Amino acid sequence: MGLALLIAGWSIHLDMNGGERWSAGLAQICRLGGLSPLANTVPIAFMLWATMALAMMLPSAMPMISTYLDIADAALHSEEKIASAGYLVAGYAAVWLAFAMAAAGIQSLVELTPAMALANRKHGAFLLILAGLYQLAPLKHACLTKCRAPMSYFLAHWSNENRKVFKMGVEQGSFCLACCWVLMLLMFVAGLMNILWMAGITILIVLEKTLPSPKPLIFGSGAGLMIAGGLFLIGG
Repeated sequence: MGLALLIAGWSIHLDMNGGERWSAGLAQICRLGGLSPLANTVPIAFMLWATMALAMMLPSAMPMISTYLDIADAALHSEEKIASAGYLVAGYAAVWLAFAMAAAGIQSLVELTPAMALANRKHGAFLLILAGLYQLAPLKHACLTKCRAPMSYFLAHWSNENRKVFKMGVEQGSFCLACCWVLMLLMFVAGLMNILWMAGITILIVLEKTLPSPKPLIFGSGAGLMIAGGLFLIGG
């Protein structure tokens, strides 16, 4: 299930970034604003945010899913009943679908209210600086610690009930959301269709969760985002 959602999400965005969009890709990486006219309606905006969020976040969830499967495999060898990992993935995905709905709602306000348009350099600069500051925030690091230690979480909350496994997925997704929500909002700055920013942010999030010592990367990226935001302000 998780692999199917991941493939679907990246396929949609790669298809939408095909042809002429790839030729303009390098120019788009530094482009501000860029909300697609396709995303004028909430349902279409939700589809774009949902596929993008799942495509970007499911790769970082693979270690968590793999840990669940390892414990489940050990339980099967002990002839214990287990719940399908699909319930875990569904709970995790539900959190990011809720985020996508909220982002689509915000985007509808951006589209309908010109004063809020992120084509304005000051608004884009604010998001970049906010994302940089959040990389240093204690809440970010507390939740990232939870994301990086799924084994201890599963051992403390293990259940063979489908409902409770779904709840575990929701809780793991919530930790992940608390770590990454500001990074995801940077897609308002880059544009929803910007495959290069999608890939870059995805790689950053995966490395934050998997590197043995991620703090240099986190603090470095935070500093870089704040510098970028400052440069946008100066340039404006």
